[in-house]
Amino acid sequence: MKKPDYASVSESGRVKYPRDYQEYASQWGYKSADAVRSWVRIGKKRGELPPLEDESEMLLWWRAYMDRSPPDCFLRAETIPPVPSEGELEVGESIELKLSEDSGSADEALQEARSLQRLCFEQLQAALLRGDHSSAERWRKDWTAAATTRRQWEKDYNRIAEERGHLVRKQHLLECLQFIGGIMSRMFIIVLMGTLKKVAPEMDRRERRELALQARDEWIDSLKGNEFAAAIVGGIRS
Repeated sequence: MKKPDYASVSESGRVKYPRDYQEYASQWGYKSADAVRSWVRIGKKRGELPPLEDESEMLLWWRAYMDRSPPDCFLRAETIPPVPSEGELEVGESIELKLSEDSGSADEALQEARSLQRLCFEQLQAALLRGDHSSAERWRKDWTAAATTRRQWEKDYNRIAEERGHLVRKQHLLECLQFIGGIMSRMFIIVLMGTLKKVAPEMDRRERRELALQARDEWIDSLKGNEFAAAIVGGIRS
């Protein structure tokens, strides 16, 4: 399935965007988030999720995948030039955004970049509606610069979050859980065998171990669910 870089799809098929559906709905004049949810469902069926963060691309997506005329909120975007790629920006088409890896958390910096792009876009729309082409051109330049910054922060977000300890890669987490599972298993057997030796000294070591393993396996059966639980079980059985 084709999707924007800022959207994610879980193994169960759940789609997640940077903002709530209600926020996107309000941005385009809808009272309910149901409309946005329906767009996402259609995108999943058609094989391309809607670019909810990029106003200028929503009209193209709509015309490609929807069977009805686009709403006015997307038709207005038709008069706005598309966001250029980083290599297409001319000298002078930039503003000082004052964002760095030291400006709060990676989340705050990314949200600031997105908010700035939305602000520039809203000002660009307002200037176009007023017919103020001089202001519109100035806001277009600011908007393209803000979009470039936002894209760069989205690329760097995971790296920054990981360096700051706010993000742990799933594979590393699974390996840690498996290691912990192995330790838990050994300690479970050692403690239970020691208890059996005290309460039933007539048992030989083989019998105690068999009972401990049986109790451990019953405990394992209670660990149901996802791949994280499976990692713990894998460590226990290793």
